Amino acid sequence: NYTAQDQHFLFQMRVIYEDGDSALVVSNSEWLALDGDAAIVDQGNLGRGSFYYAPREGIDANHYPFGWRAAGFDAAGWRNAVEKAPIDNLQASATSNTVLHRLAPARVAMKGPNHYFVDFGRVVLAGIQLDVVSDAGRPVEIRLGEELEAADAVRPMRTGNTYQEVWTLKEGPQVLENWGYRAFRYAEILNAPEGFGADSIRALVLRHP
Repeated sequence: NYTAQDQHFLFQMRVIYEDGDSALVVSNSEWLALDGDAAIVDQGNLGRGSFYYAPREGIDANHYPFGWRAAGFDAAGWRNAVEKAPIDNLQASATSNTVLHRLAPARVAMKGPNHYFVDFGRVVLAGIQLDVVSDAGRPVEIRLGEELEAADAVRPMRTGNTYQEVWTLKEGPQVLENWGYRAFRYAEILNAPEGFGADSIRALVLRHP
């Protein structure tokens, strides 16, 4: 969840083992947290005017904590989370959990040196994942949109939203993804690393079963 102020996060999970025993995992001050400002740089508002603010995510792979979701991750330098007052009167959702789908592109075309056009075949509400091998410090520009303004050229959103970000890659293989969701069908990738192709990009779509 994203909010500009008074951030709260609440997590509770009951794990039921095969032998019938169970354990309750909850978020508290024993959890560790990392300030993400160096890894995900705010590049300005992707929203329209002052109606709402959502950041364009300038991911910097040189500061991104790769592997943080895996067991055994070394969290040296992370600090204990700040425990806040509980959120009152929470109710369980009546819907099933959403499921993440990684949608492959329907078409990828090279427009010029290190410049690619991507068509996912239909409009999706999704994020973007890049799986690439790069040289150090390469700035990759990502443009997303629902329409074309010319052949294989993404048209800026008619809503006034700015779906344009620059991600700075580190040296070597890496998988990067943003957490915000945009409505788009087409993407342009500028200054992509060598070897970029259909296996290098996915749309991260959340769907209800």
